[in-house]
Amino acid sequence: MQAVKETAANIAASALSGMEKTKAVIDEKVEKISTSDPTEKDMATLRKEDRIRMAELRKQEAYNQNAAAAGGGPGSPTFTAAGHVHPEKNPFHKASVDGAKVTPTKAVST
Repeated sequence: MQAVKETAANIAASALSGMEKTKAVIDEKVEKISTSDPTEKDMATLRKEDRIRMAELRKQEAYNQNAAAAGGGPGSPTFTAAGHVHPEKNPFHKASVDGAKVTPTKAVST
């Protein structure tokens, strides 16, 4: 039964990662189309690559957590599709300024 739960959680993690990667590619294309500045186009590519790396990292962490959960025992972690990665402040993510308050325009759920 634990193996089935682990497999299902890993499939969910892989699907979630795939959706995040696809969204990163689409957002990059939209950003490239909406600007003519070559620097902004390069930054869009860097943001996409960073988001893809983060999605892959979350997937691998979810796999590791699911493997630990399959071992069972008291205090073992639960199965997850998201992993436990907390993205650090990233200089490549856009932020909009609202008065003196800075808020991110694109949030990635973990």
